[in-house]
Amino acid sequence: MKVDVAPSCQLSCPVCIHGSLSRDQKKSLPASMTIETFRTLVDQVKGHSHVMSLYNLGEPLMNRDLVEMIRYASAANINTYVTSNFSFSLSDERLRELATSGLTAILVAVDGISSETFGKHRIRGRWDLVDSNLRRFAALAGKSGPRLILQYICFDHNEHEWPKIESFCKEMGIDAPLVIDGATTPWVEDFQPRHTMPRKGGKLPLCGWPYFSALVSPDGLLFGCCHYRMEENYLALDRRRAMGDIRTSTVKNIYRSEPYRLARSLASKPTAPEQKGHFCESCPVLNDGPHLPRETFSPDN
Repeated sequence: MKVDVAPSCQLSCPVCIHGSLSRDQKKSLPASMTIETFRTLVDQVKGHSHVMSLYNLGEPLMNRDLVEMIRYASAANINTYVTSNFSFSLSDERLRELATSGLTAILVAVDGISSETFGKHRIRGRWDLVDSNLRRFAALAGKSGPRLILQYICFDHNEHEWPKIESFCKEMGIDAPLVIDGATTPWVEDFQPRHTMPRKGGKLPLCGWPYFSALVSPDGLLFGCCHYRMEENYLALDRRRAMGDIRTSTVKNIYRSEPYRLARSLASKPTAPEQKGHFCESCPVLNDGPHLPRETFSPDN
């Protein structure tokens, strides 16, 4: 389960939706998930889900109940992991709580390991804070704490540093590096809707999301994936296309419902049935037609 515990973020990275939001749009973002909603979700999926990813497009540490959420999931024998930019003034006590919460793994995402490279993509981020938090968290977590991974996103401006990543992680007490190529196209453009022309060829199913995972919004709505319809889910709450609501139903019943049956049909059969109004309608993973004009949303419309 991918759980959007905190939709907001203090950074403005160019490829992320937060990099293009106006001040008014940032203010209109959904509130963080409550501990009550999270407990409802855990109670419904314990014994059936192996892991919860406690973040989506926001910064999970912005949810004040994050540690309590992790502890509740851990008590239900569910693994948890988060990805954080770690660019906060975090006290030793806050880091200790996170390190001893039962968290399985934490990925700290950086685009540089120096003040010269870090802030060029992580707009508004501060390397001095990240560096301090990494060192103290690694010491507090030790061998019994969560697995600490440095996610190094490689661009032209920082590729000269990647040969140093392994030694940097060893010196810092980080368990492992994860070096990936950075994207320059905003995610909302990558997943822009297409005209409905079923994609043919390739291995089936075209998408695995309807078979093994789902995204749960801060207010308990369940969506098909975390890639598609980002702007609607964040900026046009009245136009979201939820597959169900865990507050009035259960994940088990939602997964067996007609919207999910259709999602699996769309992913496994090149001949698409009626998609109108469905979450997966015009998804570029399933359809091969030209891009539809992009619709933008604001708090006023």
